[in-house]
Amino acid sequence: MTLPAMTPVFSFLQSGLLGILWFAVLISVVVFVHEMGHLLVGKWLGVTPVRFSLGFGKKLWGFKHQGTEYQVSALPFGGYVKFAGDNPYEPVPPEHEGHGFLQAKPAVRAAIAFAGPGANFLLAFLIFLGFSMMPQQTRAAVVGTVKPGSVAFKAGLRAGDKIVSIDGKPVRMFGDLQELISSAAGKHLAVMVERRGAQVKVDVVPEQVEVKTILETVRRGRIGIASMARLAEVAPLSPDSLAAKAGLRVFDRVTQLDGTAITSYEQLLGAVAQRWEDRAATAVTIQGSRPVFGRPEDEKVKREDFRLTLTLPADRAIAGTPMAFEDVEQALGIASAEMNVYSVDPKGAAAAGGILRGDRIVAIDGKRVEWLDDVDTLRRAAGDKPMTVLVLRDGKEQALQVTQPLEEDRDDNGMCMTVPVLGAHFDGAIWSGEVPMVSIRYGFFEAVSVAGQGTVDAVRGTLLVIGRMITGDIPRRQVGGLLSIGDAAKQAAEQGWEAFLFTIAMISMNLGVMNLLPVPILDGFHIVSSAIEGVARRALSIRFREVTSMIGLAMLVSLMLFALTNDVRNKWVDPCGKPAASAKG
Repeated sequence: MTLPAMTPVFSFLQSGLLGILWFAVLISVVVFVHEMGHLLVGKWLGVTPVRFSLGFGKKLWGFKHQGTEYQVSALPFGGYVKFAGDNPYEPVPPEHEGHGFLQAKPAVRAAIAFAGPGANFLLAFLIFLGFSMMPQQTRAAVVGTVKPGSVAFKAGLRAGDKIVSIDGKPVRMFGDLQELISSAAGKHLAVMVERRGAQVKVDVVPEQVEVKTILETVRRGRIGIASMARLAEVAPLSPDSLAAKAGLRVFDRVTQLDGTAITSYEQLLGAVAQRWEDRAATAVTIQGSRPVFGRPEDEKVKREDFRLTLTLPADRAIAGTPMAFEDVEQALGIASAEMNVYSVDPKGAAAAGGILRGDRIVAIDGKRVEWLDDVDTLRRAAGDKPMTVLVLRDGKEQALQVTQPLEEDRDDNGMCMTVPVLGAHFDGAIWSGEVPMVSIRYGFFEAVSVAGQGTVDAVRGTLLVIGRMITGDIPRRQVGGLLSIGDAAKQAAEQGWEAFLFTIAMISMNLGVMNLLPVPILDGFHIVSSAIEGVARRALSIRFREVTSMIGLAMLVSLMLFALTNDVRNKWVDPCGKPAASAKG
């Protein structure tokens, strides 16, 4: 009878033990590589390593080879390499005379100190290289959605277009497309597109936009396309529209047209356009599902099937004449429902301002919006100041005044930020359409370049995080410790060996960067002190080494305790100071 009550406790203990196990594996690999870097470079430069230990504490197993004792110790949460003569208070044994660490030249000691972090960077690079050389499925260079009124839309790019090349450079995947466009703000680009079996040239000039993240603000080129296709979830724009009169409602999701499966909004428009082109007048049968709503705040609702007939009048098109998607939207009086409010928090700012479920956001503070990104950008810019939200309701535009409260909430990276909260939500399921995939495999030299760039970007990202924490732009409560690493290791292991290897690479790279900081007892301080000795041409005093070591140890212990406190708080209490059970998803 007591087993059910003990199950949560057992699950908690099991989860904790698995976290410790995978943490031990991860940290052992990373530390082994780090210390092996010190060991190998030390040997190569003539400094004698006395002991190499994987783990701390009591020796469990070991052997001796060429004067170095190799051992595995009881606590598998780190490791160390001890060189002869690295303690100024201990005399160098006669057999190691001339080969002690402190007897070596400053440049030699700096090289040995750098070798540990260098080995961590090398490990990350090799893991990235391995991934780069493996066949991988990635997004194809196919346009899924084009933002209305965007650079791409005005240039003539449409959903379904396959990008073949940009300025003569082959485009193999969507990532290539993003990279070329991102670096070409304000520049003319000649885009070769494959459309319906023929190649078409499209000229675009990416507009420059500022992309703000928690780490930095960067300027990039953007043309207004997405790789993901929207589901065919529609919104009649007026009760008098052709679509509304046929029985279509806001958030109706079309899945079939005349028995043919419809998987995206653009496919729906294309299918209707094709029927209009084939015959001057026709009736089409539409099938799909529609939500059955209850409370205004409900986002997860049941859906029921519907079936209706839509008649396409002959006076809207000439048989055989191609129709653009926007012509179909105008004729039917529909749009994608992505801009329509799907749910409203009863006590939120949107409800207080009069926003209702089904309202279509048209503009914020006089600026038209076309994608949800526009809504998010403009409402964040408004902050807690009153903003005018123009909505379309029953075919008529209404201006509503909305004032958003500022609340602490977590962003996509789990960072606790102060953000304005609208209290209105959109149907994210619309963006769950299929994305065309392609298999990519890099050649060796290209893989080396990709892995190298990935390593550099990861190092740069870590340095930016450290800098933002120092300046306070990132809350210091986001500093994680052993529990955070353990959770990351366990979660990665559950996802598979690829995720676990990637986590090893990232932790290895982070360890390398942290060890290069000029903090006493870390490798970075040894490099700096060796440089000082090289310039001054005399050794630093024993007293200086003693004091700085004590300071460094105190700083390291304080940081570990601070990180552990954050770990406990973030694990059992939401990072924003709320109980974990009430944390927002």
